[in-house]
Amino acid sequence: MTVASGQRNIGTTRSLVLPIYVPSVLLSIATSALLPLAPSLATMLGTSLPVAGLIAGAPLIGQGIATLPAGWLSGRFGDRPVMIAAAIAAVGGTSGAALANSSITLGISLLILGFSVALYSISRHAYVTVHANPAIRARSLSLLGATMRVGAVVGPLAGAGLGTAMQSNAAPLAVAAAAAFAGLCVQAIFTPRDAVARHERAGAAEQSVWSSLTAERGLLLRVAGTASIVSAVRAARTILVPLVAVVIGLTGTQTLLVVGVAAAFDLSLFYVGGRLMDRHGALAAGIPSILGLGLGMVALTVVVTPVWFAIVAILLGIANGIGSGFLLTVASDLVPQHRPGPLIGAFRFVSDSGAMLTPFVISGLAAAASVAVVSGAFGVMGVVGALLSARVIRRALAARKQADR
Repeated sequence: MTVASGQRNIGTTRSLVLPIYVPSVLLSIATSALLPLAPSLATMLGTSLPVAGLIAGAPLIGQGIATLPAGWLSGRFGDRPVMIAAAIAAVGGTSGAALANSSITLGISLLILGFSVALYSISRHAYVTVHANPAIRARSLSLLGATMRVGAVVGPLAGAGLGTAMQSNAAPLAVAAAAAFAGLCVQAIFTPRDAVARHERAGAAEQSVWSSLTAERGLLLRVAGTASIVSAVRAARTILVPLVAVVIGLTGTQTLLVVGVAAAFDLSLFYVGGRLMDRHGALAAGIPSILGLGLGMVALTVVVTPVWFAIVAILLGIANGIGSGFLLTVASDLVPQHRPGPLIGAFRFVSDSGAMLTPFVISGLAAAASVAVVSGAFGVMGVVGALLSARVIRRALAARKQADR
């Protein structure tokens, strides 16, 4: 792969461990220790169940809002400063949520956490797209997805363990804030200064995220539009699983334990998914993952006991795990390799719009009907997303591959 002057193609995943993977794990621990508690924290602060669902989805809303400026910032200032800024925002968001004494403060803190996720996701995605050898890019991106899943295992389990040991509901929140601060420290110390995306800054005046949206609107409407359905189903899982836990009467610690175990199954499949995508293309792992999520959502509609809740949560984790890195790989395969940031930002803006709207849909349907109806609706959406991916994304990837010959 050719990169602009001043950039080097690292090639191996080993050189990405300290600059990218370790801080990703730490920041994922921070968010994962906090987010499963969001519905119960909101209800403890006096909100209704539909409003609790909306507050629990605040990070997704923040992520969707910040995606466009995140792509521009990555192109304008480079990846390292944006990743550090994201880590600072994560510290602020987790600390604010830990100290929140009202639902408004909790919602704002989670919104800030969503901003940090958008900033960090796009800047590190662009960094790996440029620096990873194309022959192992899918595995590198799948490993990037796996770092988030490692945090999704460690965060809830550490929070549940510490909360049980200390008999304190605040202990998991302390885990979240501490992990975010550790992620900031590692990011600031170990990301090389010469790794700032100069290739992006040099071209920022020529191509912004907005110009990418207009120049590639056909591709983005078709492919990223389909990806937005996938993002919506994935986002619904992160909100509905804790919300169903509240409905069936689980405590915060019990919810963290189930979410952590499900995340362990999720994590165990990231390498399988990466190998499938490297050998047979992104859809080889993506379609079974999306279909499994849809069917799992349907199963969630009939959950009434803790045991069945745990089983369905684990099945959803397995379905999500096999698709680790799917959307990252699709985006990286479609964008120009010499300067990916702006188009990745545009792709993520369109695809993340599904996740951003999900909390509003969940809140509205839960208020009008029930959480079971919400789960069923997203189950149907998952099946539709799998069918569209098989048609739309397959054609787009084939067309890009033909154009590159």
